[in-house]
Amino acid sequence: MKKYIILLALLSCSFFSFSQNTPPSNFEMRMRANRQYVELLDGALLVRLSNPQKKIAALRKYGYSEEANNAQLQQDNENKEIIKSFKDEFTFSLANILI
Repeated sequence: MKKYIILLALLSCSFFSFSQNTPPSNFEMRMRANRQYVELLDGALLVRLSNPQKKIAALRKYGYSEEANNAQLQQDNENKEIIKSFKDEFTFSLANILI
């Protein structure tokens, strides 16, 4: 019985010692932030543009061609504006913007 109590005490001490991690130092946090910054510079940003094909197909199916054309034109203009904004304003990444 005494062996089991000692074994239980040793196991609980080792268990509790592993449960407490020391927080990273300021230097480690700065190094991690610098590494992540460099990774972001070399990374890519993917922007998904809207494509209302199902809406346009439904409008055309029920005979609303003018509304379908307007919806397509409006979405095309919005997507072109998003692309133009990224070309003009996005300067964080070193990668070129591909379309």
